[in-house]
Amino acid sequence: MNPKDDYQRLETIEQYFNGSLSVDEMANFENALKNDFDFSKEVSDYQKLTNMIKEITIEQNIIATLDKLEQEEPIIPLKRKTPFITLFPYLSGLVAACLIFVLYASFSVIQLPGSENDLTIVRDVDVSILSPVEKKVFDNFYAGQSYLAEGQFQKAVQSFQVVLKNNNLRPYFKEATQWHLVLAYLRSGQIQEANHLYDELSSCKDCVYPIGKIDKAKLWWQILWAKIF
Repeated sequence: MNPKDDYQRLETIEQYFNGSLSVDEMANFENALKNDFDFSKEVSDYQKLTNMIKEITIEQNIIATLDKLEQEEPIIPLKRKTPFITLFPYLSGLVAACLIFVLYASFSVIQLPGSENDLTIVRDVDVSILSPVEKKVFDNFYAGQSYLAEGQFQKAVQSFQVVLKNNNLRPYFKEATQWHLVLAYLRSGQIQEANHLYDELSSCKDCVYPIGKIDKAKLWWQILWAKIF
């Protein structure tokens, strides 16, 4: 496994995710995943890239669909005597677009700005000269991120809560922690807590943590969905 030829290696990874490897090839592949760190990372990066491409494609399709609907059937005030049958083409298209968005928002991954941003914007001094209190705060934040990635959501909640007990957090770092806590609350089933903190953050007028509109919409929808069901 893990052939030296780049093309052959990539082809093997694609076959793995397509489910087209033989039983023996699958065994060799999974053995390489366990024992070859570089190969394991390459497979992980490939999966992240393909997932990202899928999400970008979905987002572009949603935007294109909505733009097309607006061009073909612009939204105008309805008159009382407008026959319902004349609205059906627009409504059916709108329903389809809404369904696409619902599926996308319900099942796609929420991507919060990563630790690279946090390091450049927040940690503007050498980590070696951080005070013990500051070091504890940063360690708990990054531990919370790791717990989120590993699916240990209650531990993530606890780590982010420890961070927020510090009253001297920079605005960016505080907001970053709060948004991560919203996601941790949601994933751990603490829906009311997630909803309350989301509402609090959404009403912020001078926010500095750059969470994207799409991911904010996905968070809102997934919280709403969890509250209903």
